[in-house]
Amino acid sequence: MLRAARRIILTGIGASGLVARNFGWKLTKIGYNAIVEQDMHALLATVQAMDPDDLLLAISYTGERREINMATDEALRVGGKILAITGFTPNALQQRATRCLYTIAEEQATRSAAISSTSAQMMLTDLLFMALVQQDLEHAPERIRHSEELVKNWFEQRMSV
Repeated sequence: MLRAARRIILTGIGASGLVARNFGWKLTKIGYNAIVEQDMHALLATVQAMDPDDLLLAISYTGERREINMATDEALRVGGKILAITGFTPNALQQRATRCLYTIAEEQATRSAAISSTSAQMMLTDLLFMALVQQDLEHAPERIRHSEELVKNWFEQRMSV
């Protein structure tokens, strides 16, 4: 789904949003057209313009975030595909998604920091990233190296000012 998508729209709320931002940055680095939206207005504006070749990657451990499910409903309405990264317990996001990737985590009852679920989501997205790089050994490693070189040069220029 990721490789076939014309455009990948990533979203998550709170800690899941940090995972979405991290994965979106990595996808962009290797040449994917990835957009990360956490602002609800921007997310809905982006999702309503999806086409069938676009993918909404929705990250929510509980799968019950109203904002995320509203965006998935709109993606379905316009014919977009939905890949969910969510917990294994049955939830609303699973029912809306075209495909699901599951994370399992044991959180404390308060879930005050969502440490386990965020770590599981980060591990899964890192594995997806590594798989995408492995499937494009002709271009992806060079793009990563070039990106690192650009950042290094930028940093050196800032330090010399």
